[in-house]
Amino acid sequence: MNSRLPAIATNQAWPFRAGLMKQAIQIFKKPVDALEIGTWYGEGSTQIWLEHLMAGSTLTLVDPWKPYSSASDLSDAQYDYAGMDAQVLQAYLSTILSVCKFENNQPGKVAIDIIRGESERVLSRMRDDLFDFIYVDGDHKYESVKRNLIDAKRLAKKEFSLICGDDLERLPSPELLEIAHINRTRDYLRDPHNFHPGVMLAVHEAFGEVGMEEGFWWVFCKDGKFFCA
Repeated sequence: MNSRLPAIATNQAWPFRAGLMKQAIQIFKKPVDALEIGTWYGEGSTQIWLEHLMAGSTLTLVDPWKPYSSASDLSDAQYDYAGMDAQVLQAYLSTILSVCKFENNQPGKVAIDIIRGESERVLSRMRDDLFDFIYVDGDHKYESVKRNLIDAKRLAKKEFSLICGDDLERLPSPELLEIAHINRTRDYLRDPHNFHPGVMLAVHEAFGEVGMEEGFWWVFCKDGKFFCA
């Protein structure tokens, strides 16, 4: 790893977003079925859900734990994408150990399923109206986010549910959407833009307006209609 580059965080639930994530899961005052798309080391968002899900809930973790960087990502001189790709095995094993530790400490509180596979393939096999809570934080490039959101809208319980995600640093404008479209195969754009183009473009196309604070975004589904509040 290039020592001049910042270390890759194993916990990517950044402190300035963690409080919002806790609030999101805590709106449910009963056991729920939750889905996390993109888990990495299982040390960030996964731990927030496990801590705050009501007893009797289920949590399904879906992640390919495979390298994901595009050629454009690997050319980024400010972030060690190759180093991140090299950590997929450690991240997978960390998630398994983290889940086992939780189950040992709080047996029976939450039923947890770990599914290693491409989200597009895994989610396509799941039936409609399955989850109360869906968190989307997998591959940030446009095609992947778009597919994840199409599946999330189908999998969300239509009576009432919450779909949310990470890395929407800026709300869309015509200018930013044009930039995002041009760079839809990139994970992240740095100065002067500083946002994930694929996330912005896919979220905008899927929902139009969403709630967003500190890069954490959300949208509710009630009676089959999606809205932000």
